[in-house]
Formats: sequence, C-alpha cells, structure tokens
Amino acid sequence: MSIESNNVSRDTAHIPKFDGTNFHTWNFGLMLLLRNHKLQQIVLDIEKLPVEEKNSENVMTNSHAIKLWNQRNNLASNYIYATVTDKMREYLINSDTSAAMWSRLSTRFTLRTIPNKGQLWSQFYEYKFNQSQDMLANITSVESLTTNKIFSILPAQFQHFRIVLDTYKESEQTMELLTLRLLAEERRVEAAKRESQEMNSSKPAEAFFATHQHRRGSYRGGRQNSNNRWQNQSQQNK
Repeated sequence: MSIESNNVSRDTAHIPKFDGTNFHTWNFGLMLLLRNHKLQQIVLDIEKLPVEEKNSENVMTNSHAIKLWNQRNNLASNYIYATVTDKMREYLINSDTSAAMWSRLSTRFTLRTIPNKGQLWSQFYEYKFNQSQDMLANITSVESLTTNKIFSILPAQFQHFRIVLDTYKESEQTMELLTLRLLAEERRVEAAKRESQEMNSSKPAEAFFATHQHRRGSYRGGRQNSNNRWQNQSQQNK
C-alpha cells in the first residue's frame, strides 16, 4: 500500500462511513477534514480546474497550477471514496472529479431532508410557541425555518451553502453567520465576474497590438530587402 493510501486511511479513520442513512453526521466529519486540508472549495465546485493559459509562443504558462489542482482533487476524491460504504460507492461510478462525486451524493440524499417552498411557508406561518421549551429554543426554531427559506430561494451558484452551514455546530448556525458568508460569497462572485470581463476586453487589444507589431516588422523587413536589392543592382551596373 502506498504512503498516500496510508495517509488517506489514517485521516479518515474517525469519520463514520456514509451508508445512506447518516448523511448529516458523515457530512459534518468529512467537511471538517476537507476544510483542514483546504479542499472544501474544490469539492463544492467553487474552486474549478484552471483554464490553460498560453503566452505568445503558444507555451502553457500555468501548468504548475493545473497539476496542483489535479493533485488536490485526487486527494479529495480519495477522502470521499474512503468514507462511504461499498453500496454508496456505486453512486460514484463515472464521476471524474471530487465535485461530481459530492454532487451525486448530496443531490440524492440532502434533498430528502429539505422541505419544499410550500412546506416552509406553511411551517413558518403555522408555528406556535412550544410551552415545553424555553424562549431561546423557540426563537431558534423560528430562525431555523427562516434559514431554510433563505436556502430555498438562493440562485444556483449559492446552493452549496446548505452544505457549508452543516459543517458548523448547530449552536453556531445563526442568521448572522449565514448573512456574513452569503455577502462574502457575493463579493467573491462579483470580483471573479469583473476579472473575467476585464480579461476578455483586453484580449482584442492585445491581439491588435501583436498583429500591428507583426505587420510593422514585415514592412520593415520588406523595405530592407528592397533596399538591399537596389544596392546590389547599382553595384552591378557600375
């Protein structure tokens, strides 16, 4: 057995294997492990495989970043595979990335536990004070309904926050935490969008500059060759 296999077995030994019935317990342990190794963003499909970048000589300039991403993705895939039962591994067949593996499991098993929008509205408006619980417990129950409602209206790029929030202890899953994380993610998405737009807008200018330089070089080369031919012809006439 390789050193990497030994490390994976050691790192995942404390995590209960997911068998289809213990999703939240397994998810909590796995996400803590992924966060500890800075792999969570890859598994949640936030940190994607870098696009190949090439210089003017058509040489790839970010091969190291791509290689590093693939190594981290492989480690995350091994962590997921090592923490599920043989039956659950059948769902992972043909998954090329750790994000694909995670998507298959979370889509199938997380949605079972999240009420639909109609149920959420009904639960929210029909909620009554539970006399068997104290005030804080009742407030927490209402906050939980509100949080689930927020998750139900999020656009696709924010859906992974349901999983992210589950990695925190229940006492830490507050509206304040959710709000801060959502606002931070919104800023990150907007910054990435602006960066992409700036890169796309700069490409035509770079292409024009490169073409212009090439034409100038060709013109100078052609003029120099013409001058040389004229000088040679003049010397022959002499």
